[in-house]
Amino acid sequence: MPSKPLHQRFTAIAIVLLLITGLLSLVLPPSNASAAQNAPAPTNAYYYFMVSQPKAPVCVGESRVITVSWDTEPFSDLAPLTGPPTDPPPTTGPRVIYAQVPRKGELDRYTIHPTGPVGTTTFTYTANHEGPELLIFQAMDNNLKVVGQNEVTFEVKKCDYRFELFGQLDADASSGDVQFTFNYVFRAKGLLKADPNKPGYFEANSVKIALETNIITFSMPDCALFTWKPGSGEGTLDVSAEQIGNNMILRFSPPKDLIWKYDVEATCDGEPISVSAQYPETSGKDPWVEATFPYSAGLQSVQIDKFEEGVNNFKNAGLPATYTAFVTLTRVESK
Repeated sequence: MPSKPLHQRFTAIAIVLLLITGLLSLVLPPSNASAAQNAPAPTNAYYYFMVSQPKAPVCVGESRVITVSWDTEPFSDLAPLTGPPTDPPPTTGPRVIYAQVPRKGELDRYTIHPTGPVGTTTFTYTANHEGPELLIFQAMDNNLKVVGQNEVTFEVKKCDYRFELFGQLDADASSGDVQFTFNYVFRAKGLLKADPNKPGYFEANSVKIALETNIITFSMPDCALFTWKPGSGEGTLDVSAEQIGNNMILRFSPPKDLIWKYDVEATCDGEPISVSAQYPETSGKDPWVEATFPYSAGLQSVQIDKFEEGVNNFKNAGLPATYTAFVTLTRVESK
């Protein structure tokens, strides 16, 4: 079969390559409370009391759930915490579970009214200042006598957050006798520093974002491709994070000054072929990327508008394309 003329091959590879461009007080019960709530604890009744330890680090601005449990029998590997065990054990619960005011933060509530001798409840603690914290929880009877107590200590620290954005689109741009697969990758990472004037707010400005294109497979009669990483570029974006209750909201601005420089070199029938171009990468979406992290850290999948459009364009042309994108957020102690 006769070879195609050189200018036809040049046109074919140029068309295929261009496809890539489309892309967070003590209060006694009311007088009409239920009999179970008002039933007095037995004289000299004591309870075993356990309080959960929040996982370190606890950072200024963060909220943590503290679990408090009480029982008439010892918890595993837990000794009596106030007085000797009651014999026989009490059959009703303490009148009130009371939390003392924290040193460095606040709780969402300070009293609860148990309905039985065994139970579990939660308090939400929010750290407002750095330093050593002490949370004391007490069970009290009708005479406000302490019948069970436990405490937890931890350090509240100033924290920063490391973030990373990664996105990759994989596509098959094959057409005719040209078999061509590639990926297109975004990467950005950095450190979010606390804003001293805005508690719970963190930012990083002019963060570098990089992109690259990698050709994975290439096949064309009588042609050889020499540039397997033909596309690259760098720009900047601004990143911010805001602590809202138990969640951290991470936001990326649209990229600025991001130019995709594209340069392909090949040879067909021994003759060199070169295709070069530059394309600005812009977005009208702000925030460009956004993710919510429960309890302020972890990994979350995200959407990238360019990849959404690119996948749709390829699929509309009958070509397979997929993408994955995610952001990670990690606490680090401020230096």
